Amino acid sequence: SPVISEHEITGFDAVEWTLANGVKVVYRESSQEGNKLALKAYSPGGTSLYEEDMLPTVEMTVPFVKACGLGDYDAMALKRKMESKGLKCEASIRELNEYVIASALPEDVESMLQLVYMTFAQPRFDREVFGKMMAQQLMQSRMQGMNLLQDTVKRLQNGCHPRVLLKNAAYFGKVDLDKIEQVYRERFSNAGDFTFFITGNIPAAELKPLVEKYIGSLPSVGSREKWIDRGIRPFRGKRECEIEFMGLPSSIVVLSMGKEMEDNIRHAVCLQALKNILQTRSMNVIREKEGGTYAVNVNESVVHEPAARYNLVVEFQCNPLNAGKLKDIVYGELERLQQQAPSRDELMMALNSIRKKEGEARESNVYWQEKLVLYYRTGLNQADVREFEEIVDKLTPEDFLEFVREFWENVDITDVVFKPKS
Repeated sequence: SPVISEHEITGFDAVEWTLANGVKVVYRESSQEGNKLALKAYSPGGTSLYEEDMLPTVEMTVPFVKACGLGDYDAMALKRKMESKGLKCEASIRELNEYVIASALPEDVESMLQLVYMTFAQPRFDREVFGKMMAQQLMQSRMQGMNLLQDTVKRLQNGCHPRVLLKNAAYFGKVDLDKIEQVYRERFSNAGDFTFFITGNIPAAELKPLVEKYIGSLPSVGSREKWIDRGIRPFRGKRECEIEFMGLPSSIVVLSMGKEMEDNIRHAVCLQALKNILQTRSMNVIREKEGGTYAVNVNESVVHEPAARYNLVVEFQCNPLNAGKLKDIVYGELERLQQQAPSRDELMMALNSIRKKEGEARESNVYWQEKLVLYYRTGLNQADVREFEEIVDKLTPEDFLEFVREFWENVDITDVVFKPKS
């Protein structure tokens, strides 16, 4: 079906095409990554639209279809086809959305769009594959490995909400093959509920007829979905727990801190600066006191929906006897950061690192794709380079201190120590 309307998207150097089947396609032509083309099709909804007893089935739907293949290709034949041309294409169902991502060289754009078409319109469902896959998953779930540890961390970070499940034998026992096809079709059969974002180095006039041919022929009904806020949030206040875990050579400490705050570029820059400064300070103090035998990893992230939430996660491995002492060092540095502003030099070092990272990221197609997706989801333009530069240029140690105090006031902390089980 043809493009029936198009308009420029101000601030992104992109164009939006609306197809006759109701699908919107956003294209940003760019030669930044000359030999790469990236696509993301995004739709709100996800697992949030299903009741709790359906979650194992919903969460295993995409892995199952991936194990079966698409169209005339079983999984192995599909893998060979994709590898021969360097193509990537995969679907995903998350808590609040579902999406399809794909990438290719510009000369293989048609092959990529064929794969995207098949992902939406020609999934395969094979009972024999289901039996083998479930047996494999059950066997893996019985081994208390890193997957279980990561599932446990995720569950604790989300306040042990009943919708955040551990993938154990009981979980896999609830996966219902007869409902998997229904779920996949509910999530992916209405392309009209998706917005397709494409970035890359191919003339718009060349891409448009291929978009009309493949994305334009996807089935579409008029209905639009929205995710449901199921109230999945971290524990309020501070929650500490120690868990004994089989097969660990040392203790693993995960300190997760989060706060709901206004969603803007200034807060995002301040959070990144806090991450950089805390990482450097913690490492320096631990090297001085413990002889540099431990590496501390600090990561930050911003979750935009269902509510804007700013997260800081500190992780390290250590001798079980030293877990408490090293935690105290990290908390001590956080305490210092909210009592006294960093020096101008220390803040400048963090901000220069952020500016460099942002500059490098802006050279990639995926950066622009994600910023466009965020703009369509929330109305926030976080790709505004002038606003970013102005914030980085004008941020003072006192401004940073104000942010740290706001972040730290009533912050939610989940403090987890995994210890070797003797």
